[in-house]
Amino acid sequence: MKKNILIYYTGSLGDLLILVPVFGAIRNAHPDDRITLLNIHDGGEKFAPARIIEKGGIVDELRIWTHKRVKIVRYLRFLLFFCRPFMTRYSMVYYCGRDGIILHKRIKRDCKFLRAYAPGAIIRGAVQLRDFRDPKETLPRIGDLLLERFNHDGLEPHLTAAANDVFLNDAEKSEAETIFNDLKIPAGKIPLAVGPGGKKTVCRYPVESYITVLKTLIKDDSVFPIFFGGAEDDADITKMTEALGPDNSARMDHRNISLRTSIALIGKCTLYLGNDTGTLHLAAASGITCIIVSSSHNNPGLWMPLGETHLMLRSDPECRGCRKKDCPIETPPPCLKALTPEIVIDGIRSKLYC
Repeated sequence: MKKNILIYYTGSLGDLLILVPVFGAIRNAHPDDRITLLNIHDGGEKFAPARIIEKGGIVDELRIWTHKRVKIVRYLRFLLFFCRPFMTRYSMVYYCGRDGIILHKRIKRDCKFLRAYAPGAIIRGAVQLRDFRDPKETLPRIGDLLLERFNHDGLEPHLTAAANDVFLNDAEKSEAETIFNDLKIPAGKIPLAVGPGGKKTVCRYPVESYITVLKTLIKDDSVFPIFFGGAEDDADITKMTEALGPDNSARMDHRNISLRTSIALIGKCTLYLGNDTGTLHLAAASGITCIIVSSSHNNPGLWMPLGETHLMLRSDPECRGCRKKDCPIETPPPCLKALTPEIVIDGIRSKLYC
C-alpha cells in the first residue's frame, strides 16, 4: 500500500541544493510512496528554493509556506485535533532541521508543529548528535550529518546519499545553450562564472579585491568573467563590469533566467569563482569546479559544496567560528581580508591549468 511521506525543510537556496542527495536518498528509500516536501520559506511561493527540485521526480508534491503561516498553525494545533479526518495522514516525517549550535531549540519548537500537522507519524532526524562548540573542528557536509541523524534511530529504511542531480530537462539545457551563444565570447577566451553576492555581509569578499583578481586574469590568462547574482548584487556587479572595461565581461543578473536554466548556463563555463552563498551551490550542481572565497564564520567542511574537485580558500584567524552574519570587528571581516587577491589568483590558476 502506498504511504504518504513528508519532508520538512526550512532554509535558503544553498541549503536546499546541498541537500539534493539527501532528498534523493529519501526517494530511493521510498520508490513507490508519495513524497511531499513542505518548504518553509521567507519569500513568496514563486521564488521558494524548493522550486528548483520541482521537476525530476525527487518529490511528488511541493507545499510552500511562509514562517508566519507555520506560526499560526502551531498556535492552532489543538484545533487540528478535530481536523484529523480531513488531513493527509503521513506515516513518516523526515525532519531536515539544519545542524548547528541551536538545533536542539529548533527541534523542540518544530516537533510541536509536526506532531500537530502529521499526527501519529514517525519523526526521523529529530536528534542533535554534535555540539558544534569547537570552531576548529572540521565537520562533514551538512547533508552527511543529516543522513547520520536519520539513520541514528535504527529504523528502516536505511538511507544512503543519492547523486547530486536536479534532473535538468532538454528545454532548460537548450535555453542555456542559446543564451551562452548569444554572449559571443571572443575566440580564445575562457568563460569564468563569478558569483560575488551573498546574504550575509560576513561572506562577501570585497568588490575591490574581485576587480584586482579579474583584471589580472583577463590580462594574463584570457579569462572572460560572466557574473551571476540577484537584484541585491546589482550595484556591486555594475561597479565590477565598469572597472573591467567594455566587452571584457558579461552579466546574467539582469536577465529573466530561471534557477534551473542558470545551473545549465553556469555549467557552460570552465570554472566558478565566488563567495560562500547560494550561487556557489548552483555552480556545484552544474558539475563544474568551484573556487570559493570563504569566510571563517562557520566550522570548516560544513558547507563545502557537493563534488570533490572544488577549492575552498579560507583563512584561520583567532575569531574563526563566530557564526555571525555581520562581522563585529570590521567590514570586510579579517578572515576575508587575509585572502589577498594574489592568493585567489593562485587558487584559480591551480585549477585552470591542472
